[in-house]
This record gives sequence, C-alpha cells and structure tokens, in this order.
Amino acid sequence: MRIKITESQKQKLISELSKNSAGVKEFLENVKETPGLLKHLGFNSHKSLEEYILDSNYKEFQELKKEAQGFEINKK
Repeated sequence: MRIKITESQKQKLISELSKNSAGVKEFLENVKETPGLLKHLGFNSHKSLEEYILDSNYKEFQELKKEAQGFEINKK
C-alpha cells in the first residue's frame, strides 16, 4: 500500500532537515546536553553530526532520533 503525500507535505519533509528547522535544532541541542550521546551515535564532533543530518534523508534522521531516544531511556 502506497501513501500519497501532497506537495505541501513533501516540502514540509524537505524543510525538516534544514539547519534552521526546529526539529534539527532541538535534536542537536539535546545531543549537546546529553553526555555520551554523541559518541553513542558514532560521531566525533557536533559538526560531523550536523553535516550528516543535513546530508541525510528524513528516514535516516528519524532513525538517528530513535537511536538517541533509546540511549536516553537506557541511561535512566
């Protein structure tokens, strides 16, 4: 089953991965504030993480966020 998305929804998905999007900003800030998360995600610097996100697609970004959530849950 294929889901049809409108042009407006496509644009929303595309803009989600811009440096200025709230979702990207919030995620990067969370990584900065969570000790060990950057390393857990496999990145050596915040800059390399940011570059990865900006070059990734929406699905890859969602997977990265899911991995981060799992790390935070396991730390508690």
